[in-house]
Amino acid sequence: MQEEKKEFPGLILIDGGIGQLHAAAQALESLQIINQPVASIAKKEEILYVLGQEDEPIVLERHSPVLHLISRFAMRLIDLRLPFTGSGEGNGKRKRRSAKSPG
Repeated sequence: MQEEKKEFPGLILIDGGIGQLHAAAQALESLQIINQPVASIAKKEEILYVLGQEDEPIVLERHSPVLHLISRFAMRLIDLRLPFTGSGEGNGKRKRRSAKSPG
């Protein structure tokens, strides 16, 4: 994105807790990406951590519309990151499993 001079997203949302949030922040910093809003969601605890405000986590109610939206978003990302063919073909195409095919 930097090389292509494209705009960064308004928020990078990380799946995980404070550890994953800090790891993502370090990775961004190593790429010289600064002032990028980053947050993480610890889904089991329904806690949202915002980089720079980790000491004030946002506890989401189990039936919160925000938690519902984040959960739907996370499920969509899981759909998009289906396994790539791992046979070393290197074609970068995803292989979807059909309900009719084994495995």
